[in-house]
Amino acid sequence: IQQAVNLAMRNNLSLSVLLIDVDCFKQFNDEYGHVKGDDCLFKVAQQIKLKAKRSSDFVARYGGEEFVCLLIGMTADEALDFAECLCAAVEELAIPHIHSSAKSDVVTVSVGVHTETEITNQTEERLLQCSDVALYQAKTNGRNQAVRYLS
Repeated sequence: IQQAVNLAMRNNLSLSVLLIDVDCFKQFNDEYGHVKGDDCLFKVAQQIKLKAKRSSDFVARYGGEEFVCLLIGMTADEALDFAECLCAAVEELAIPHIHSSAKSDVVTVSVGVHTETEITNQTEERLLQCSDVALYQAKTNGRNQAVRYLS
């Protein structure tokens, strides 16, 4: 993240952080087992990487069933559109999940999005905190959606 902050700051570009959480993953693991859980996470990661095509896009696992995606130079609207595309792409994988509480019988993701346009040395912490708040809101709103942080 610090490298992305430095690059965005040097080039006067915006930086967006997407925190992506696989909805109801504990229930998935409980129902289908850890081997299927690992396979599910791999497929979700591949789908995210497939969508994050630009050389500056960065995707990584961030905790158990969470991923982080860094997008340099996108507007807040573009980052939200990208996050919504991720939600749809994961749902289209059609990985069965009978215990999902996300109003779906397949694996879905919730995404918290935050974009900073004025990058400083304190941006890293703010990006993560704000995208985490937005992720919590996406889960509270029913999951399987992207929410942008609004200050």
